[in-house]
This record gives sequence, C-alpha cells and structure tokens, in this order.
Amino acid sequence: MEEEKSILTPKLWAYLLIFSVILSFIGVLSSPFTPSWAWSNLFTPFSAPMIILFIILIIGKIFPAIVKPLNRQKLGLLYTVSSISVILCNSWNPYSIVHNAVNGRLNTYDWHPATWLVKDNPVFGPVNRDAVTPILTGGVATPWADWSPFLGWWLAYVICWLFFWVGWMALLEERWIEVEKLPFPTALTGTLPIMLISSSGENPEDKTRLKSFLIGVLLGALIILPIVARSINSAVPDIWGWTQSP
Repeated sequence: MEEEKSILTPKLWAYLLIFSVILSFIGVLSSPFTPSWAWSNLFTPFSAPMIILFIILIIGKIFPAIVKPLNRQKLGLLYTVSSISVILCNSWNPYSIVHNAVNGRLNTYDWHPATWLVKDNPVFGPVNRDAVTPILTGGVATPWADWSPFLGWWLAYVICWLFFWVGWMALLEERWIEVEKLPFPTALTGTLPIMLISSSGENPEDKTRLKSFLIGVLLGALIILPIVARSINSAVPDIWGWTQSP
C-alpha cells in the first residue's frame, strides 16, 4: 500500500480552523433546542461528520464544479474536523455540568449523603446557595466570585480530558492504521460518503451505492424529523404517535 503524503498547508490549516469554529458554535447553540430524549445532541462526533459529508454529497451532485477541488484527503480532514469540533458540544459539556451543579445546590434533599460530602466543595457548584438561586430567574448580574472556582475547575478538566482523548486516538491511529494498515472499524460512515463524493459517478456500482444511501437517508428523515419537530414545537402534529402512551 502506497502511503499518501500530507496535504496540510498553512492555508488549509486556516480554512479548517475557521470551519471548526463555525461548527463549534453551531453545536453549542443547537444543543438547548434538541429534545431531551436525544441527550441534547443535535451535532455529535458521530452525526456531525455524516451531516457535513451528506451536504457536500448533495451539492456535488448538483454543482460538481464546487466540490471538484475536494479530493479524498481533504474530505477526510473535513470528516475529522467535523467530529473533533463538536466533541464537547453535547449534553455533558457544558450544559449538563452547570445543570447538575444547580440541581445539587438547590434541589437535592439535605438528608442525602452526597449533599453532605460536597456541601463545601466548589467543584460541585458555588458554596453560597444564594449565588445559585438567580440562575433560575435571570435578570441579575452574575456573581462571578462565587461561580469562578467551579467554572475554572471544570474548564481545566474538560481541556485535560480533550488532550487525553486526542492523545489516545493518535496512539490508536498510529498503531492501527499507520503500522497495521487496517481500516478503522467504524470508518465506513466516513469512507463510503467520501468514495461517493470523489467518484465520477460512471461506475454502476457507485450509482447503486448512492441510490441506496439516499433512500436510507430519506426513510430515516421521514421517521425522525416529525418526532424532532414535535419535541421542539408542540403545535407540530404527532403523526407517528410518539407522545402517546404505549
């Protein structure tokens, strides 16, 4: 197997950085509007790359000239950046951390052992209960002096956690792909769309794959989009009876 050299240039790095920042904002801003049963995950490390590649695939079939400069390496980079950019935009970070802190300080029963253990620990929320109460109503200045220890600790934790996983995945990539030359087990969600995007479309097998892929996406959209729309806006008809008791 011939190893392809890196195509990363300063210009491409800049484009990827801008793309990453945009996706990060989309991931964070979309989380509060995602149904709770989806764990506030509209853009996840698994779904975001597929969504991006699907959009590129559709654009490429309508306007081939726009997608033509994107070879398989660049598409692979977009896939990777799409995943990494939203890895901390799901329900666990940052919304769930703040939610759990508020819940622990205001709603947890005083007799609960967990409450006794973390009562004076700023890692689990502001020690001063009065500093937490305004978050339920808003309209007041944020008491940063009370919230800063909590926010600072969790920001450092999240950054260290990200470094750990990037290092772990880099080690796995080096052992699995660079040394063993094996395809990554779950990479089909990326490699198949990349193959469809970069192919000329003249191969009958590629056409069959594309049709099957689009049919699957259409069926999935018909099932899940009405459910999501109903969860976001109750005025949308519940055509599948999702909200009814079984």
